[in-house]
Amino acid sequence: MGTMRKAVFKAGVGRGVWVAQWAGENWETILVAVRRDGRRLAERTLKAGEDHIGAADELWAMLDEADPGPMLKVI
Repeated sequence: MGTMRKAVFKAGVGRGVWVAQWAGENWETILVAVRRDGRRLAERTLKAGEDHIGAADELWAMLDEADPGPMLKVI
């Protein structure tokens, strides 16, 4: 299960699911999935009371599919 962290895009946030520094039109929370190369993959706008953890998990699943981590090899 992933975690949510606050995004600081000017410094480059790295791969993960982040809470955006900006809010939606009605002050909704925005979660952003960022690929390893720093490009935004997807974002979700969440109203108060919505399942933030479930939304973050969905974004992590999308991220793992689109930008999988490197496989470690036992040698």
